[in-house]
Amino acid sequence: MIILTVSIISIVAITAKTKVIPRF
Repeated sequence: MIILTVSIISIVAITAKTKVIPRF
């Protein structure tokens, strides 16, 4: 459960960064 939650949070954070800052 913990690993799954961390993976989801990381994916959401990466998608948010790519949407907000399209530099990467």
